[in-house]
Amino acid sequence: MRVIFRGCALRLMVAGGLLGFLFGTPALRADEADVPEAAVEQARTSEPRSEGFWPTERMIDYAVRRWCGQVSYEYDLDQEQAARLEEMMQRRWPRWMKEHRRELQPLINEFMENRLAPEPPSSEQVSQWAGKALRLFNLGREELRAAQVEFRQSLRPTQKMKFDADVAKINVGMEIFERKLQGWKDGRFARNELWDEPYWVREQERQTAEPRTAELASADSARSAATGESEPVPLDMWESYVAGFIKEYALDDAQITSAWTIMGDLRARADRHRDRHSAEYARIQEQWEQSDEETRKMLVTRQEELDAPLAQLFDELKDRLSRLLTDAQRRAVEGEPKAGVEPAASNS
Repeated sequence: MRVIFRGCALRLMVAGGLLGFLFGTPALRADEADVPEAAVEQARTSEPRSEGFWPTERMIDYAVRRWCGQVSYEYDLDQEQAARLEEMMQRRWPRWMKEHRRELQPLINEFMENRLAPEPPSSEQVSQWAGKALRLFNLGREELRAAQVEFRQSLRPTQKMKFDADVAKINVGMEIFERKLQGWKDGRFARNELWDEPYWVREQERQTAEPRTAELASADSARSAATGESEPVPLDMWESYVAGFIKEYALDDAQITSAWTIMGDLRARADRHRDRHSAEYARIQEQWEQSDEETRKMLVTRQEELDAPLAQLFDELKDRLSRLLTDAQRRAVEGEPKAGVEPAASNS
């Protein structure tokens, strides 16, 4: 569950969710998860299983203390603020986990069992698991939002600006992962997202994939040389690109909030494109192994056509981020503009 929470001071608010429901996503209504009510009621009333993973009360206590210390440091909280934060976290998350243990523990254990299994899980297994997870997201998200509101009330104005920027980043990560979970529920998933391939399987697949990777890279390089365009950044690297942009140009809190909002909007559009064409992407992958050289060239061309809208969206991301910059920020990184070259418009 590699959601994009790295480097964000608001990790504390997500840590509660990670302890309780492993991820963070926007709320769904309970009935939107399509989990049979009888199954939900059985999970609520059955006794927790003794085997498998569940953190002890001491583990939870120590984890909460560590997160509180980290956030206190990153937000420069005073003693009163730090005490209120820890009181709030200790009051909310251990209770929330205890209330939902009967549903959470089987969900966590099933996830770990699927990752360790000798064979990848079936589409039906993934769909059922994701449906149950989506329901818990609704409950966890409600608690997370309440904790965010309570925490924000204790912050000073400058701390609130930082907090709001952090919340924007967290929300982007949550929206992306919500779509991922919904895709799993609908049967769209890559097996290595939910299954740890044994080493020998990875090696066999790597050796099989090397010729295709080289051919795709060669085609991309040829296209870049012919058009003068840079190769698009893969979707899973967009967050890293935005984080690097924020750091390189030293964006202020308001700009950071705007940057993550822009990224979330464009990433949602990119994900919708991938979802609409998921069958075509899958066919290219399936046909590659049995194709001759001429057919593979056609498949490379077709994948480039499918990826073209993603490249356009990434260009839009770069342009919209650039327009957030002040002239001073741009000069600090890029130097003085060349004669006759107009700098990009700034919104500041």
